[in-house]
Amino acid sequence: MRGGYLVAVLLCTAQALALAVVLPACAEDSATPPVSQPALSPADLAAPADQPPVAAERPPVSPTNPVVAVIRLKLADPGLRKGFNGDDLAALEAFYATRTGGTLWMTEMGFSAKGQQALFEFDKVEDWGLEPVAFELPLAGELPASPEAQAIAEIKLDLAILKYARFARGGRLNPREVSELFDQRSTLRDAKTVLSEIEAADAPDAYLRSLHPKHEQFVRLRQALLKARGKDETGNERDIRRLIINMERWRWMPEDLGALYVWSNTPEFMLYVVKDGKTIYADKTQVGKMGHATPLLSSNMASIVFNPEWIAPPSVLVEDLLKKKKKKDFSI
Repeated sequence: MRGGYLVAVLLCTAQALALAVVLPACAEDSATPPVSQPALSPADLAAPADQPPVAAERPPVSPTNPVVAVIRLKLADPGLRKGFNGDDLAALEAFYATRTGGTLWMTEMGFSAKGQQALFEFDKVEDWGLEPVAFELPLAGELPASPEAQAIAEIKLDLAILKYARFARGGRLNPREVSELFDQRSTLRDAKTVLSEIEAADAPDAYLRSLHPKHEQFVRLRQALLKARGKDETGNERDIRRLIINMERWRWMPEDLGALYVWSNTPEFMLYVVKDGKTIYADKTQVGKMGHATPLLSSNMASIVFNPEWIAPPSVLVEDLLKKKKKKDFSI
């Protein structure tokens, strides 16, 4: 995927306006001898009350970096915006529209050291359960021959970084589009925040890694994935796929579960109460079945009911109990 975009840029040179105070000349008769004038005091040198003050000279406006100017043009080109995330493009437009310095990643000799760090991190995306083909990247050793080539290379890396940030936080899939049983939302980081943070980061590669979930369960799944990728056993691809799917579901979880939370582990049929990272209570729990699956969600708990009264819902009465009774009566 190649991006290009457009923002019309008007380059103008500010011209300083120097305003001089014109003092009225006194016409003297050549025949009249000059009259001796008293020395002028500081008060006499001040501008008259009805005289406008002298305007200070305006500092010259720094010219826009030529590559940044091309980036603005590319980002505003509607014909080059197809196929890219709208929020990512809007964030890039805002970022470069107010940029007074040079480019973020490019130099006349190719990518800067930080740009190379960011690029090399994409070589490790499989270690995090992501797919390399999802990211279109410029060549790390590319030497762009023109400002336009530099602009395109910079935009490519920018878009790859913003996509990486979304995918790291579960933006690769919409949970509700995967299944109606998922009642979760991906907690994506704002694209503008990502740009400002990675610009300020000393190590862009470390910053990208920091975007992934830090939950213990996600870390353990990733370790299992790395171990599985190191094997050559038949059928290992199925295990790898299951690990990636479970990593993806942990990306949908809130970044911070809180100091105290209740975790219902549906596949394990277990419920845990966790406080300050330690399990303080665990109990077996019952979940639904294929025809009546338990919804998967994350939400704030507003209240707790001890020993709740349970009444079979109408769907269970009609579809399960009534059918069984009819079948039993018919067999008699």
